[in-house]
Amino acid sequence: MRILIIDDSEYKYKQIKGSLDRVCGPWISWEKSRNSGLASIMKHNINKDFKPYDMVIVDNIMPLFDNERELEPFASDIVNEIRRLGLEDLIVVVCSADEIEECDYNYKIKYDSSVSLDENFKTIFSDIAAYNMIQEELTKKSIDVSRKKNIEIIYPTKSEIDYTGVVGKARLIHRTEIVDSCSSYDPLGLCNILECLYCENCAYSIELESGNGIIKSDKKIEEYSKEHPSGMTDEEHEILFYDKVPSEEELFQYLFEEESKYKIIRKNDNVIMVDTTKQIEEKGPVKKLVPNNKI
Repeated sequence: MRILIIDDSEYKYKQIKGSLDRVCGPWISWEKSRNSGLASIMKHNINKDFKPYDMVIVDNIMPLFDNERELEPFASDIVNEIRRLGLEDLIVVVCSADEIEECDYNYKIKYDSSVSLDENFKTIFSDIAAYNMIQEELTKKSIDVSRKKNIEIIYPTKSEIDYTGVVGKARLIHRTEIVDSCSSYDPLGLCNILECLYCENCAYSIELESGNGIIKSDKKIEEYSKEHPSGMTDEEHEILFYDKVPSEEELFQYLFEEESKYKIIRKNDNVIMVDTTKQIEEKGPVKKLVPNNKI
């Protein structure tokens, strides 16, 4: 991975570079101002004079030109310019102690010089790996990805389930076959279950309320014993539909459509794993936006 850091602070640059080296060992370039940073992006990602950057990490407060003393908030301006150039696939991480205007970045890290950045970058790179895996699986399936729902990091909490407004239900049985092969595996079971539906190491079946078999993964639940050497067992979930009950033919596509309104609830503890009926407030050091409409 090739990464550009745009930050006028040498101390902060070295701290970010140290974390990146420990987490993934990328090729790293450094620019110290708004203009030099954008010029480097032009050379690498637009003019193709050099190999393109895969990620840009930007600070907020920096000078317009190198060695200039006057500092201004440029993060949103840099992000907007990157998108204006048509670089929708370039991953942008804002790493700043300051609040910035909402713009089309992919991740935001609240910078604190006394706190290691390792866990932040581990989360980001794990998320990117999972996303890339989904993209690879999408090429194998005949699904209209232009309407695919955005996969977001969700931190569910146990709650009482409100069945008001439910128009139909489905039963989802899910199992991760090979734990160590999953870049998003969470030992607490708080993975985004939608990602698992594309994973070759996942077995699942979904049945509508009527009990008719609807869709199964290439690995069938019935072909494996319930207990696994990995320690994983079958997990049962309930899908609650709030807008309509999809047909057999449209169920899989429905789960990824932007307009769909449903919840996926883990039955053993009533944890809501997915909720598309309302905006979910994300918590934690990393804020994820829509990844440039790539999924």
